[in-house]
Amino acid sequence: MANVVSFGFPTPPKSCVVVEEFKVKIDDDEFPINSRELPNWDYQSAVKIIAIVNVDLAAFTLGCGFDPDQNLDNKPHFGAQISWSSNKTKQRGASARKLISDGINRLEVDLDSLLLGGDLQAQIRIDLAQAGTAVDGQLTAERLGSKLWQSDVLRIRLEGAAAQMPITPIDFKLAALPHDGAMWRVEVSTELMLPVQAGLRIFLNTHNKTCLRMLENPNQKEKAVWDAFLQTDIMVQLLLKCGELAELNDFFESALYSGSLAETILNLASLLFPDTPLEDVPRDTPSLFSAAQALAFKDVK
Repeated sequence: MANVVSFGFPTPPKSCVVVEEFKVKIDDDEFPINSRELPNWDYQSAVKIIAIVNVDLAAFTLGCGFDPDQNLDNKPHFGAQISWSSNKTKQRGASARKLISDGINRLEVDLDSLLLGGDLQAQIRIDLAQAGTAVDGQLTAERLGSKLWQSDVLRIRLEGAAAQMPITPIDFKLAALPHDGAMWRVEVSTELMLPVQAGLRIFLNTHNKTCLRMLENPNQKEKAVWDAFLQTDIMVQLLLKCGELAELNDFFESALYSGSLAETILNLASLLFPDTPLEDVPRDTPSLFSAAQALAFKDVK
Protein backbone atom coordinates (compact mmCIF):
# COMPACT_ATOMS: atom_id res chain seq x y z
CA MET A 1 0.00 0.00 0.00
CA ALA A 2 2.82 2.34 -0.88
CA ASN A 3 4.55 3.90 -3.84
CA VAL A 4 8.29 4.49 -3.81
CA VAL A 5 9.34 7.98 -4.80
CA SER A 6 12.82 8.62 -6.17
CA PHE A 7 14.53 11.82 -7.28
CA GLY A 8 18.14 10.63 -7.51
CA PHE A 9 18.66 9.80 -3.85
CA PRO A 10 17.93 6.56 -1.94
CA THR A 11 14.45 5.94 -0.62
CA PRO A 12 13.38 3.47 2.05
CA PRO A 13 12.04 -0.01 1.23
CA LYS A 14 8.28 -0.46 1.37
CA SER A 15 8.53 -2.64 4.47
CA CYS A 16 9.65 0.34 6.57
CA VAL A 17 6.18 1.87 6.62
CA VAL A 18 2.97 -0.06 7.20
CA VAL A 19 -0.34 1.74 6.71
CA GLU A 20 -2.45 0.38 9.56
CA GLU A 21 -5.46 2.54 8.77
CA PHE A 22 -6.39 5.05 6.09
CA LYS A 23 -10.00 6.20 5.88
CA VAL A 24 -12.41 9.05 5.39
CA LYS A 25 -14.98 9.67 8.10
CA ILE A 26 -18.15 11.43 6.95
CA ASP A 27 -20.42 12.25 9.87
CA ASP A 28 -20.75 8.87 11.63
CA ASP A 29 -19.78 6.65 8.68
CA GLU A 30 -16.27 5.47 7.78
CA PHE A 31 -14.94 4.66 4.31
CA PRO A 32 -11.59 2.82 4.01
CA ILE A 33 -9.23 2.99 1.07
CA ASN A 34 -10.93 0.30 -1.03
CA SER A 35 -14.51 1.37 -0.32
CA ARG A 36 -16.87 1.55 -3.31
CA GLU A 37 -19.87 2.65 -1.27
CA LEU A 38 -21.33 6.06 -2.11
CA PRO A 39 -21.52 8.07 1.13
CA ASN A 40 -24.48 10.09 2.28
CA TRP A 41 -22.57 13.37 1.94
CA ASP A 42 -23.77 16.94 1.59
CA TYR A 43 -22.33 20.42 2.04
CA GLN A 44 -23.01 20.34 5.79
CA SER A 45 -21.33 16.99 6.44
CA ALA A 46 -18.40 16.72 8.84
CA VAL A 47 -15.51 15.22 6.89
CA LYS A 48 -12.27 13.96 8.42
CA ILE A 49 -9.39 11.98 6.90
CA ILE A 50 -7.57 9.69 9.34
CA ALA A 51 -4.32 7.80 8.77
CA ILE A 52 -2.34 5.54 11.10
CA VAL A 53 1.12 4.48 9.93
CA ASN A 54 3.60 2.20 11.67
CA VAL A 55 7.16 3.30 10.92
CA ASP A 56 10.38 1.38 11.52
CA LEU A 57 12.32 4.59 11.98
CA ALA A 58 15.81 3.05 12.08
CA ALA A 59 15.22 1.09 8.88
CA PHE A 60 13.57 4.11 7.25
CA THR A 61 16.54 6.32 8.16
CA LEU A 62 19.08 3.81 6.87
CA GLY A 63 17.03 3.27 3.70
CA CYS A 64 17.29 7.00 3.00
CA GLY A 65 21.08 6.78 3.28
CA PHE A 66 21.37 8.38 6.71
CA ASP A 67 23.18 6.95 9.71
CA PRO A 68 20.52 6.02 12.32
CA ASP A 69 23.10 5.76 15.12
CA GLN A 70 24.05 9.43 15.26
CA ASN A 71 23.21 11.61 18.25
CA LEU A 72 20.04 13.67 18.21
CA ASP A 73 21.63 16.76 16.65
CA ASN A 74 22.97 14.79 13.69
CA LYS A 75 20.00 12.54 13.10
CA PRO A 76 17.61 13.31 10.25
CA HIS A 77 13.98 14.12 10.93
CA PHE A 78 11.08 13.18 8.68
CA GLY A 79 7.67 14.80 8.38
CA ALA A 80 4.40 13.12 7.48
CA GLN A 81 1.16 14.66 6.28
CA ILE A 82 -2.06 13.84 4.48
CA SER A 83 -2.55 15.67 1.20
CA TRP A 84 -6.02 15.87 -0.36
CA SER A 85 -7.76 17.19 -3.45
CA SER A 86 -11.29 17.45 -4.82
CA ASN A 87 -11.69 17.09 -8.59
CA LYS A 88 -14.99 18.96 -8.89
CA THR A 89 -14.06 22.08 -6.94
CA LYS A 90 -10.33 21.97 -7.88
CA GLN A 91 -9.53 22.59 -4.21
CA ARG A 92 -6.59 20.94 -2.48
CA GLY A 93 -4.82 21.06 0.84
CA ALA A 94 -2.92 19.09 3.44
CA SER A 95 -2.83 18.32 7.13
CA ALA A 96 -0.26 19.90 9.40
CA ARG A 97 3.12 18.24 8.92
CA LYS A 98 3.96 15.97 11.86
CA LEU A 99 7.43 14.69 12.69
CA ILE A 100 7.30 10.91 12.64
CA SER A 101 8.53 8.75 15.49
CA ASP A 102 9.35 5.09 15.69
CA GLY A 103 6.20 2.97 15.79
CA ILE A 104 2.63 4.22 15.50
CA ASN A 105 1.96 7.66 14.07
CA ARG A 106 -1.54 9.13 13.71
CA LEU A 107 -2.42 11.83 11.19
CA GLU A 108 -5.76 13.50 10.63
CA VAL A 109 -7.26 16.50 8.92
CA ASP A 110 -10.74 18.05 9.02
CA LEU A 111 -12.16 19.23 5.70
CA ASP A 112 -14.73 21.91 4.99
CA SER A 113 -17.48 20.29 2.89
CA LEU A 114 -18.02 23.58 1.11
CA LEU A 115 -14.64 22.99 -0.56
CA LEU A 116 -15.54 19.49 -1.73
CA GLY A 117 -17.45 17.82 -4.53
CA GLY A 118 -17.15 14.97 -6.99
CA ASP A 119 -14.28 12.67 -5.98
CA LEU A 120 -12.14 13.18 -2.88
CA GLN A 121 -8.57 11.91 -3.15
CA ALA A 122 -6.05 11.64 -0.34
CA GLN A 123 -2.51 10.37 0.07
CA ILE A 124 -0.07 10.00 2.95
CA ARG A 125 3.37 11.45 2.25
CA ILE A 126 6.64 11.39 4.17
CA ASP A 127 9.35 13.92 3.34
CA LEU A 128 12.59 15.25 4.72
CA ALA A 129 12.19 17.71 7.59
CA GLN A 130 15.87 17.88 8.57
CA ALA A 131 18.91 16.30 6.95
CA GLY A 132 21.28 14.19 9.00
CA THR A 133 24.67 12.53 8.72
CA ALA A 134 24.92 10.27 5.69
CA VAL A 135 26.30 6.77 5.73
CA ASP A 136 29.77 6.80 4.16
CA GLY A 137 29.57 7.06 0.38
CA GLN A 138 25.81 7.64 0.28
CA LEU A 139 24.18 10.42 -1.69
CA THR A 140 21.20 11.53 0.39
CA ALA A 141 18.34 13.99 0.12
CA GLU A 142 19.33 17.41 1.38
CA ARG A 143 16.52 19.75 0.44
CA LEU A 144 13.80 20.12 3.07
CA GLY A 145 10.52 18.74 1.78
CA SER A 146 12.18 16.14 -0.49
CA LYS A 147 9.62 13.36 -0.99
CA LEU A 148 10.76 10.00 0.32
CA TRP A 149 7.64 7.86 0.57
CA GLN A 150 3.97 8.03 -0.35
CA SER A 151 0.98 5.72 0.12
CA ASP A 152 -1.50 4.49 -2.42
CA VAL A 153 -4.22 7.03 -3.18
CA LEU A 154 -7.46 6.86 -1.23
CA ARG A 155 -10.38 7.75 -3.52
CA ILE A 156 -13.91 8.32 -2.29
CA ARG A 157 -16.73 9.33 -4.62
CA LEU A 158 -18.62 11.91 -2.60
CA GLU A 159 -21.34 12.37 -5.16
CA GLY A 160 -22.70 10.51 -8.12
CA ALA A 161 -25.25 11.79 -10.59
CA ALA A 162 -27.89 11.84 -7.85
CA ALA A 163 -25.82 13.59 -5.20
CA GLN A 164 -26.83 16.99 -3.82
CA MET A 165 -30.40 16.35 -4.94
CA PRO A 166 -33.24 16.10 -2.46
CA ILE A 167 -34.14 12.41 -2.14
CA THR A 168 -37.35 11.59 -0.30
CA PRO A 169 -38.40 8.06 0.67
CA ILE A 170 -42.20 7.92 0.53
CA ASP A 171 -44.92 5.30 0.22
CA PHE A 172 -46.47 6.08 -3.17
CA LYS A 173 -49.69 4.22 -2.33
CA LEU A 174 -50.29 6.06 0.95
CA ALA A 175 -49.36 9.38 -0.67
CA ALA A 176 -51.71 8.65 -3.59
CA LEU A 177 -48.93 9.19 -6.11
CA PRO A 178 -49.56 7.67 -9.54
CA HIS A 179 -48.00 4.31 -10.48
CA ASP A 180 -47.59 3.06 -6.90
CA GLY A 181 -45.60 0.04 -8.13
CA ALA A 182 -42.73 2.19 -9.45
CA MET A 183 -39.38 2.21 -7.62
CA TRP A 184 -38.89 5.97 -7.92
CA ARG A 185 -40.16 9.20 -9.42
CA VAL A 186 -37.90 11.94 -10.79
CA GLU A 187 -39.24 15.48 -11.09
CA VAL A 188 -37.33 18.29 -12.84
CA SER A 189 -38.60 21.85 -12.52
CA THR A 190 -39.32 23.96 -15.58
CA GLU A 191 -37.48 26.81 -13.80
CA LEU A 192 -33.99 25.88 -14.97
CA MET A 193 -32.23 28.69 -13.10
CA LEU A 194 -33.23 27.19 -9.77
CA PRO A 195 -30.46 25.58 -7.69
CA VAL A 196 -30.24 21.84 -8.29
CA GLN A 197 -31.28 21.20 -4.69
CA ALA A 198 -34.54 23.06 -5.31
CA GLY A 199 -35.21 22.18 -8.92
CA LEU A 200 -34.75 18.42 -8.84
CA ARG A 201 -36.66 16.00 -6.62
CA ILE A 202 -36.28 12.23 -6.39
CA PHE A 203 -38.95 10.23 -4.59
CA LEU A 204 -38.08 6.65 -3.61
CA ASN A 205 -41.11 4.41 -3.26
CA THR A 206 -41.08 2.46 0.02
CA HIS A 207 -44.21 0.64 -1.17
CA ASN A 208 -42.03 -1.10 -3.76
CA LYS A 209 -40.35 -4.12 -2.11
CA THR A 210 -37.14 -3.85 -4.13
CA CYS A 211 -36.75 -0.16 -3.37
CA LEU A 212 -37.45 -0.73 0.33
CA ARG A 213 -34.83 -3.51 0.43
CA MET A 214 -32.22 -1.21 -1.12
CA LEU A 215 -32.96 1.48 1.47
CA GLU A 216 -32.87 -0.94 4.39
CA ASN A 217 -29.68 -2.71 3.31
CA PRO A 218 -27.55 -0.34 1.23
CA ASN A 219 -24.43 -2.50 1.45
CA GLN A 220 -25.72 -5.44 -0.59
CA LYS A 221 -24.02 -6.11 -3.93
CA GLU A 222 -27.02 -5.34 -6.12
CA LYS A 223 -27.29 -1.82 -4.65
CA ALA A 224 -24.60 -0.58 -7.06
CA VAL A 225 -26.66 -1.75 -10.05
CA TRP A 226 -29.82 -0.26 -8.56
CA ASP A 227 -28.05 3.07 -8.01
CA ALA A 228 -26.78 3.05 -11.59
CA PHE A 229 -30.29 2.59 -12.98
CA LEU A 230 -31.51 5.45 -10.78
CA GLN A 231 -28.64 7.67 -11.95
CA THR A 232 -29.44 6.76 -15.56
CA ASP A 233 -33.04 7.89 -15.12
CA ILE A 234 -31.98 11.13 -13.45
CA MET A 235 -29.56 11.96 -16.27
CA VAL A 236 -32.17 11.14 -18.91
CA GLN A 237 -34.73 13.43 -17.25
CA LEU A 238 -32.16 16.23 -17.10
CA LEU A 239 -31.08 15.79 -20.72
CA LEU A 240 -34.69 15.92 -21.88
CA LYS A 241 -34.65 19.55 -20.70
CA CYS A 242 -31.91 20.53 -23.17
CA GLY A 243 -34.48 21.91 -25.61
CA GLU A 244 -35.89 24.24 -22.96
CA LEU A 245 -32.39 25.29 -21.95
CA ALA A 246 -31.56 26.17 -25.57
CA GLU A 247 -34.46 28.64 -25.57
CA LEU A 248 -33.10 30.61 -22.61
CA ASN A 249 -31.23 33.81 -23.45
CA ASP A 250 -27.88 34.71 -21.88
CA PHE A 251 -28.24 32.18 -19.06
CA PHE A 252 -24.41 32.08 -18.74
CA GLU A 253 -24.43 35.68 -17.53
CA SER A 254 -27.09 35.17 -14.87
CA ALA A 255 -26.02 35.44 -11.24
CA LEU A 256 -28.15 32.34 -10.65
CA TYR A 257 -26.27 30.17 -13.17
CA SER A 258 -23.65 28.68 -10.85
CA GLY A 259 -25.08 25.59 -9.14
CA SER A 260 -28.32 25.78 -11.12
CA LEU A 261 -30.23 23.14 -13.06
CA ALA A 262 -29.12 24.96 -16.22
CA GLU A 263 -25.44 24.50 -15.35
CA THR A 264 -25.94 20.83 -14.48
CA ILE A 265 -27.84 20.13 -17.70
CA LEU A 266 -25.29 21.96 -19.84
CA ASN A 267 -22.34 20.17 -18.20
CA LEU A 268 -24.01 16.79 -18.70
CA ALA A 269 -24.90 17.52 -22.33
CA SER A 270 -21.37 18.78 -23.03
CA LEU A 271 -19.92 15.60 -21.55
CA LEU A 272 -22.14 13.12 -23.37
CA PHE A 273 -22.95 15.01 -26.59
CA PRO A 274 -20.13 17.52 -27.13
CA ASP A 275 -20.83 17.93 -30.87
CA THR A 276 -24.63 18.05 -30.71
CA PRO A 277 -26.58 21.34 -30.47
CA LEU A 278 -28.55 21.55 -27.24
CA GLU A 279 -31.91 21.60 -28.98
CA ASP A 280 -31.09 18.35 -30.79
CA VAL A 281 -30.09 16.30 -27.73
CA PRO A 282 -33.65 15.26 -26.71
CA ARG A 283 -34.60 14.29 -30.25
CA ASP A 284 -32.52 11.10 -30.30
CA THR A 285 -33.91 9.32 -27.24
CA PRO A 286 -32.19 5.94 -27.91
CA SER A 287 -28.76 7.61 -27.98
CA LEU A 288 -29.68 9.77 -25.01
CA PHE A 289 -30.62 6.75 -22.90
CA SER A 290 -27.62 4.67 -24.03
CA ALA A 291 -25.14 7.45 -23.31
CA ALA A 292 -26.59 8.08 -19.84
CA GLN A 293 -26.59 4.37 -19.05
CA ALA A 294 -22.98 3.95 -20.21
CA LEU A 295 -21.87 6.78 -17.91
CA ALA A 296 -23.85 5.50 -14.92
CA PHE A 297 -22.57 1.93 -15.29
CA LYS A 298 -18.93 2.64 -16.18
CA ASP A 299 -17.64 1.86 -12.66
CA VAL A 300 -20.16 -0.88 -11.78
CA LYS A 301 -18.61 -4.33 -11.53
